[in-house]
Amino acid sequence: MVLQINGRDKVCKDSITGVKRVYIAPYTKLLRSQYTYNGVRLTNFPLTDFYRFDFNTQASFTQSLEIKEGNTFYNQSLSLTFNKASEYDNLNFQKLVRTDFRIVLEMKNGDFLLMGFLNGVTADKLETSESRQYQISFKGIEEDLTPYVNTLIGTKIITLNPFNLIFQNGNRQIFQNNTNITT
Repeated sequence: MVLQINGRDKVCKDSITGVKRVYIAPYTKLLRSQYTYNGVRLTNFPLTDFYRFDFNTQASFTQSLEIKEGNTFYNQSLSLTFNKASEYDNLNFQKLVRTDFRIVLEMKNGDFLLMGFLNGVTADKLETSESRQYQISFKGIEEDLTPYVNTLIGTKIITLNPFNLIFQNGNRQIFQNNTNITT
C-alpha cells in the first residue's frame, strides 16, 4: 500500500483564530441515509434548529487523536465561560447538564464546525462563582475530526436567537433586559 500525501504551503501567521459563538441543539441519533459526509465536510444533514449562545470571554476548543487497542478516535472538548449570568441564564445552564447535544462552533475566521456529529457531546462540568460567572465544559468522542458545515448554515442548520422568556408561577414573564410583564 502506498501512502500518498500532498504537503502544505507556508501560511500567514496573523490569522484570526478561536471560537466566536456557539449554537446548541439536542442530540438525536441519525440514520446513515440522513446525512452526507465526505470525510471533511457535511454536505447534507437533517433540518435542525440550533440555539445561539454568545459570550464575552475566550472559548477553548480542542480535539485530539487517541489510538486505543488498534482503534482511532478523536476526543472533542469545549470550554465556555459566561459572565453576569441572569436568572434566565441560570435555568438554561442547568438544562445543559441534563442531556446530550450537537454544537455548531462559529469560528472567528468564518468557518463553522459541528461537534458531536455522530455521537453527541455531554456537558461534563458546570461551575459557578459568586460573580455570577458560569463555566461549562462539553466533551465527546467521534471517529473523525469535527466536520465543516459552512454550506449547511441557514439551509439545513437553522441558527435561532435566544427568546429569553421564563414563566414563574405560571403568570410572570422575565426578559433578559429586565423588562418584566405581569399578567
